[in-house]
Amino acid sequence: MNLIQVYDDKILKVYKRLDQPRLGGVKIADLAEFASDHNLELTIDALNYLFNYFDIDEDGIITREE
Repeated sequence: MNLIQVYDDKILKVYKRLDQPRLGGVKIADLAEFASDHNLELTIDALNYLFNYFDIDEDGIITREE
């Protein structure tokens, strides 16, 4: 397994954790819940920044492809 495969596997693992309802996308509420579950104290601005960074097509859902 090369470094890119390891990186992709880790990203997929985190994505699956964020997409707990298995709806095929991560909403900002999912990201906020993940942060809360892991005792990450993120401001609303920080959550919005992270979400918008990964929501490339700006449709309000982060897909696996993004």
